[in-house]
Amino acid sequence: MRRLILTLFLVLASFGVGVAASWGHFHRTVSTAPFVASLPVPATQLTAPILHEQFTLLACNANTTLGMEGCAEHKIVSLDSQINRLSAEIFTRPFDKQAKRRFVTAETDWHTYRQSTCFSDADTYEGGSLAPVAFANCVVRINQQHVSALTKLLARY
Repeated sequence: MRRLILTLFLVLASFGVGVAASWGHFHRTVSTAPFVASLPVPATQLTAPILHEQFTLLACNANTTLGMEGCAEHKIVSLDSQINRLSAEIFTRPFDKQAKRRFVTAETDWHTYRQSTCFSDADTYEGGSLAPVAFANCVVRINQQHVSALTKLLARY
C-alpha cells in the first residue's frame, strides 16, 4: 500500500512539473509590470515611463509554435524600443509637472489596457499551445497602434 501511494505521488508530482514547465514561458512572457516608473511619482523623481519586457527572446521560426511566439517577441522588443523613444521625446515637451504626470498616468493606463486586452485575447486558446502566440501577436498589434498614436501626439507639440 505504501508503494502504491508513493508511486501515485511521484506520478502526480512529475505531471505537475510538466504542466508548470509548459505554462512557464507564457506567464514569463506576459509580465504585468514592465514599467520602470510607478505612480504616484514624487515631482522630483518624475521620469518618462519605460517599457521593459520580462521575457528572454525565443528564436523566430514560423514553422513551430514556440518559433511563432519568438517571431512576435522580436517584433514586441522592436516596437517597445520605438514606444520608449517616442515617450521619452514626448515627455520633454510639456513644460509643467502636471502635464508630465498626466502623460505618465496615460502611458501606465495604456499598458494596463494592453495587458488586459491581450490576456483576454489569449483566453480564446486557454490551455492550448497557441495561447502565448495569441497573446504576443495581440501585444504586437496594440504596440503598433500605440506607436501611431504617439507619433501623432509628438507631431502636435
